[in-house]
Amino acid sequence: MTARPQTGRFVWHEINSPDPDASVAYYTALLGYGTNRVEMGEGAFTALVVGGASVGGVVALKEGDDPHWACYCTVEDLDATLARARALGATVDREPKEVPGVGRWARLVDPQGARLYPFAWANAAPPEHAGAWSEGMFCFHELLARDSDAAARFYAELFGYGTREFPTPNGPYTLLDRGETEEAGILLMPKDARGACQWLPYVAVEDVDATTGKVGSLGGTVYVPPTDIEGVGRFSVTADPHGATLSLFRSLQAAA
Repeated sequence: MTARPQTGRFVWHEINSPDPDASVAYYTALLGYGTNRVEMGEGAFTALVVGGASVGGVVALKEGDDPHWACYCTVEDLDATLARARALGATVDREPKEVPGVGRWARLVDPQGARLYPFAWANAAPPEHAGAWSEGMFCFHELLARDSDAAARFYAELFGYGTREFPTPNGPYTLLDRGETEEAGILLMPKDARGACQWLPYVAVEDVDATTGKVGSLGGTVYVPPTDIEGVGRFSVTADPHGATLSLFRSLQAAA
């Protein structure tokens, strides 16, 4: 079997929260996460745990930032990736930082304003997930862009993604392929959309309708109610009480 390329693989997710304790309470109630307090060089964070494995974390919001889910994406050479991103029109608003014994990360802002966190492992990358996605695991990623063609060119050049475009009633949808793996998608935002371009993580759930139904009672907001994607699955788009967006998803394969 041919090894899949690691560049462009989404590997970690963090909710940047103005109230980490409240965010931990929200996401554990919504998705049933276990938690683990982890001490790091710059302070502690709370890991979100599924089946004994950490799939994400909750960190304190830095001054001047806004609540959001940070999506970390593997690269082979962080400094070379940042230089390439700048040459392609991106900016770097957080310079490289090291997580001792784990790797180095930075934050780039693509030409349309979406934030992404490239990450280079200190050692070999952990194995990829195989089999069905358990509730609370991050299973897909979607870029909301105002120019999907330009976004596809940027990420294809930066990470070597293959691209495939599909027509939809709302405009073209572009898949970003990492080898034979569908790693992410690009959704064209409506011209009158008020939100910023952003990366939207999808998390697997057993029942989209039931989980979405808990969002309001926990203080969150439902932006897109449970909706079928023909031939793919069912999803909704939500925001937590601080405004960070997350999509809930159940694939047809999982439902079968």
